[in-house]
Amino acid sequence: MSTNLVKLINYVHYDMWQETGDPRVDSYPMLNGGPWKVLTLSCLYVLFAKYWGPKLMKGRKEWDCRRAMIVHNIILIILNGLGCVTGMLATNMGRESWTCRKLDTNDHSFKSYLLINLGYLYFITKFIDFADTLFFILRKKDSHITGLHVFHHAIMPLTAWVGCKFFPGGNSALTPLANTFVHTVMYAYYLCAAMGIRPEKYMHLKRRITEIQLIQFTLVLAHSLYSLLHPNCEWPRALAIAEGLEAVTFLKLFSEFYKRTYLSHTSKAMKSM
Repeated sequence: MSTNLVKLINYVHYDMWQETGDPRVDSYPMLNGGPWKVLTLSCLYVLFAKYWGPKLMKGRKEWDCRRAMIVHNIILIILNGLGCVTGMLATNMGRESWTCRKLDTNDHSFKSYLLINLGYLYFITKFIDFADTLFFILRKKDSHITGLHVFHHAIMPLTAWVGCKFFPGGNSALTPLANTFVHTVMYAYYLCAAMGIRPEKYMHLKRRITEIQLIQFTLVLAHSLYSLLHPNCEWPRALAIAEGLEAVTFLKLFSEFYKRTYLSHTSKAMKSM
């Protein structure tokens, strides 16, 4: 292998990402170099969720994962809750995530690192979220492992990595801020379900969580459009476009899930009356 080819491979594999990334996150695990580790973990997750996991459990009895699920949910409630509170305080209750300010890689203030750590916490929780699928597999709830479920869990670490690597803090704070709030509520519901708290009068909460997720994606889309249409916005247009495309994708997928899961059942019930 020629020296020039080796240099090119090293540049594409590592140097290019270091030159274009935010130097303040170089010391953070998984953010040094390129996205290869994250991409590998996401691919392994998809293979396990769709093939290896169900094949491993084929012919075996389901596992009792209740205690592990309770611990898992408590951990995510704490992490997301802390992230949400930190983000609200660091962004003046979210207002500063709409300022369109240019990213300052030389800003080493305490506040800037609060926002960077908020983004990094958001990034790390995307890997912890993989356990949701693991519990479905061990409990032999394969019907819960839908295409939307797998796609959502697989793509989120990659999009979170991009935000943390290149644009931590500032305008980028809105997505992790909204997401940590939604996930705090969602995992609180999952915790109640794992603990056996399932009174019928509270079951509508599952539907409300999906509605909150739809509001989240709508808010992120509005944030993207605001950044693109603001005449003096210094936030990168490429990131605003990527944010908008991700929001539209999930808004479409979750809307279809909502209609299929809730509205179709409602309409069928009304027809049978």
